[in-house]
Amino acid sequence: MSKLERQIRREIGQWQQEGLITDAQADALRLRYPEGEAREWSRIVPMAAGAVIFGLGVVLFFAYNWDGMHRFVKLAFIGAGLVGLHGAGIVYGRRAGSRFLSDSLHLAGTMMFGAGIWLVAQIYHIDEHYPNAFLIWSLAALAVAWTLPSVSHGLLAVALVFLWGCFEVFDFNSAQHPASWLVALGTIPLAAWMRSNVLAFFAVLAFLLLHAFSLINLDEDLVFTSMLMLGSAMLAGAKLLEGGAADGFQPEVILRRLGLVVWVVVVFIGTFMDADFGDMNDLPLDLWGWLYWAGPVLLAVAAWAWVYVRGVSGPSLVQKGESATIVVVMTVLLIVNFSAGVEGLAWAVFNLAFLLFGAITLSRGLNEVRWGLTSFGTLMLAVFVFARFMDLFDSLLARSAVFVAVGVGLFVVGQLFSRRKQRQREVESHA
Repeated sequence: MSKLERQIRREIGQWQQEGLITDAQADALRLRYPEGEAREWSRIVPMAAGAVIFGLGVVLFFAYNWDGMHRFVKLAFIGAGLVGLHGAGIVYGRRAGSRFLSDSLHLAGTMMFGAGIWLVAQIYHIDEHYPNAFLIWSLAALAVAWTLPSVSHGLLAVALVFLWGCFEVFDFNSAQHPASWLVALGTIPLAAWMRSNVLAFFAVLAFLLLHAFSLINLDEDLVFTSMLMLGSAMLAGAKLLEGGAADGFQPEVILRRLGLVVWVVVVFIGTFMDADFGDMNDLPLDLWGWLYWAGPVLLAVAAWAWVYVRGVSGPSLVQKGESATIVVVMTVLLIVNFSAGVEGLAWAVFNLAFLLFGAITLSRGLNEVRWGLTSFGTLMLAVFVFARFMDLFDSLLARSAVFVAVGVGLFVVGQLFSRRKQRQREVESHA
C-alpha cells in the first residue's frame, strides 16, 4: 500500500467517526483501498522464518548423530518429518485464524523435503547431476503452492528454479531454456490468482534474469536485442493494464518499473557500442536462436501496436511523446538488425534515445509534480553527461564548462519543482 492510500484510509476512519459518512459507505471506500500484503507479510515472515530455522535445527541435530544411525532410521526420520509438518499444517489450516501458522508449517515441511533429497542421496550414495535436486525440489514447492494455495511456497519455487537455472548455466555451461518458462507459467498465474504483488515482482524478475542467462550460452549478442525488446513490451503491457482492478494487485506497476529498468539499462549500454546486435545474418541456425530473436521483437511490436489501437497512451502529450520515443527507437533498432554494415547508426540511435527519454521523463515529472519521475529523469541526464563528456571533450576547459552548465540546469530544475510543489499545496489547501 502506498503512502497516499494509507492516508486515505486514515481519512476514511476520521470521516466515519465524525459522522460525515455512514458505516456502509466507509466499508465501500475501504474496499477501494485495500491494505494489501503489508500486514500479512508482517505476520507470515517471522512465523515462516521461525519454522524454517526450527526445521534446520532439527536436521542439524540428527546430522550430528547421522553416521551412527541405521539407514532405515534415517528414512523414518525423513518420512516422519514430512508427514508431521505437513500434517500439522493441514490440521491448523482447518482452524480459523491459523492460516499463517499452517502456511509456516507447510513451508517447513517443504524445506524438509529438500533436505530429504540430499539425505537420501547420501544414504544410498547416489552420484547424480546435482542441479536436478533443485529442479525436483522446485516442482514440489510449486505443487504445494497451487494446492494450498500459498504465496510463500510460490516464492520458494521461484528461488529454487532460479538456483537450478543458474547452476546449469554457470557451473555446466548449459542453457536451461525451460527454467524461465517454468517461472513464467508456474508462478506468474499463481501471483495473479492470489493477487500478490510480491510474488509477481520476483517471478517477473526471475524470468528476465533466467532468460538473459540462457542467452549468454547461446549468443551474447542476442542478450542485448532480446532484453531491449522485452523491456519495451513490458512498458507497453503496463499501459494496457492501466486502470484495472482496485484490489491492491498492481501488475502494471511491476511491469512498468522492471521494464523501465531493463529498457534504460540496455539503451545506456548501447550508447557505448557500435555494432549490429542480433543481426539476422549472425543468428544461430537453430530453433532457439530464431525464437529468442524473433519472439521478443514480435511481442514488442504487437504490444505497442495494441497500445495505439486501444488508445491507452494517456491524455498527456508528454506521455504520448514517451510512448512514441520508445516505438521509434524500437523501429530503428529493427532497421539496424536488417541493415548490417551501417557504421555508427546504432551508436547514434541509442545515444539520442537515452537523451530524449531522460528529457521526456524529467518534463513529465515537472508537469505532473512527481518527485520520482523528476529524480529519475535528472539522474538519466546526469549519467549521460558523465558518460559522454570523456568521449566528446578533450579540453579541460570544455569539460568544466559542460559540468557548470549541467549543474546550473539541475539547480533550475530543483527550483522549478519546488515552486510547482508549493503551488500544488496551496491549491489543495484552498480546495
